[in-house]
Amino acid sequence: MSVQNQAPQIAQEGKTIVDLTLTKIQQLEATNSILIPKDYSAANAIRAAALILADQKNRSDVPVLQACTKESICNALLKMVVQGLNPVKRQCSFIPYGNVLTLQREYQGSIAIAKRYGMKSVVANAIFQGDDFAFEVDVETGRKKILKHVSPFESYGDAIKGAYAIVEMEDGTKNVEIMTMPQIQSAWNQGQTKGTSSAHKNFPDQMACKTVINRATKTIINSSDDADLFEDDPITIQETPTSADVKTHISQNANAGNPIGFDEGNSPKEIHQAEEAEKSIPVPTTPFEAAPPAEPIPSAEQNQDGQPQSTLFPY
Repeated sequence: MSVQNQAPQIAQEGKTIVDLTLTKIQQLEATNSILIPKDYSAANAIRAAALILADQKNRSDVPVLQACTKESICNALLKMVVQGLNPVKRQCSFIPYGNVLTLQREYQGSIAIAKRYGMKSVVANAIFQGDDFAFEVDVETGRKKILKHVSPFESYGDAIKGAYAIVEMEDGTKNVEIMTMPQIQSAWNQGQTKGTSSAHKNFPDQMACKTVINRATKTIINSSDDADLFEDDPITIQETPTSADVKTHISQNANAGNPIGFDEGNSPKEIHQAEEAEKSIPVPTTPFEAAPPAEPIPSAEQNQDGQPQSTLFPY
């Protein structure tokens, strides 16, 4: 199908998914099963996400709206709405894993959520090899405190020793999160690129700051009353985009040239086994049924802590 012929179909699929998601949100709101953050327009965020997804393709150059199931797309949009994230502000991204679309919260999104739970501001800095840096731990409160950070201009561009983030809460308290470069690298190693992407290579100081901010804000988010709403999708922990695409390709083409049947010389026993296997395949019963979890393999970049999480919408 040509690009010109695909465009109307993709547009229609996008409209259908938007309508399905908005309808589901209205149903959840009617039963008080969902609480949308104040000053957040779910309809605007969903329509903005649909426009982004209409132009997004997976690793096989297939439009995401065609490659991924409507159920997974709707679930990703619902998770975006519940967390009050805006894709236009780059607070979240949509990552296809085979035929499943997942939501990845970016560090800007983590900051936005943490501010709803009492965070006033967060500032992060990288520590270079030539810097004079010192901190202490208050023995009474256990809180870290930066005593000194002198960073000569000449040290900029040197190797990075670590990074820290200072979080100020609305009540005036301050928390300091400090990570050494080995700790930061360990976090990067949880991702698909292992810290070897162009962004990590060209801007290691900024990426280090993002990592320490993620850790600092995660403590605030995970200590909230509804922390389970912000947990990562287990699929993003168990899969990588490449492995998911390979699994999808195998599942779609495994028996393409050798259909099972009497004409191919299969024995009754083989046919019975095939029929029993087919019966065991789970069939979605509602538009929002979650896909079955994948085989555990190395985690994706957005789940840099590598902790298994629960699914938000187990329909």
